Amino acid sequence: MLKQHADFIVPGHNQRRYDFRKGLRLGKKDHIVMWPKPRKPVGMSQRDYANYPNHIQIREFKVGGTVYITTLLEEKKYPKKELASLYQRRWEAEIHLNSIKTIMGMNQLACKSPDMVKKEIGFYFLAYTIIRYIMVSAAAQHDLPPNKISFKGALQLINELMPYLSTCSSKRKWLYHFITSFYASL
Repeated sequence: MLKQHADFIVPGHNQRRYDFRKGLRLGKKDHIVMWPKPRKPVGMSQRDYANYPNHIQIREFKVGGTVYITTLLEEKKYPKKELASLYQRRWEAEIHLNSIKTIMGMNQLACKSPDMVKKEIGFYFLAYTIIRYIMVSAAAQHDLPPNKISFKGALQLINELMPYLSTCSSKRKWLYHFITSFYASL
């Protein structure tokens, strides 16, 4: 990754001990240390192993109760709280993608041709975006954080009310209000 100039941020392993008194101290519970190259993993060729550096500079920092590890070493450019927040947002993106794949069923696509697969995925993302929009609206109407509303519950409610949404044009506004109110109670 480093040869490709790709940086990372990951939570530290809970079994590892982190001594923030060592290395180059950047601030409270924030330092840069040198990690030695680990033993050669089984299955890795000696040639590949030899290409890895003998040491790597790693920044370890703690926010809340979590230790994070990153190759982003500049503490002024990358404050530790912002890095922890960035990791949290990335994790939430993974959860959202998992919702699309498992809850909505995108893990098994029906289409075969590349063009139709693109369209099918596009429809999943469109449906997901519409559901999330309704959830965000519900959260805003009831002063709740949007991530406190269950995506699975929202999808189930929409599936239950879909026949009414498609046939009752005069009641769509009322149903939309009902859905957003109901989401907030989930």
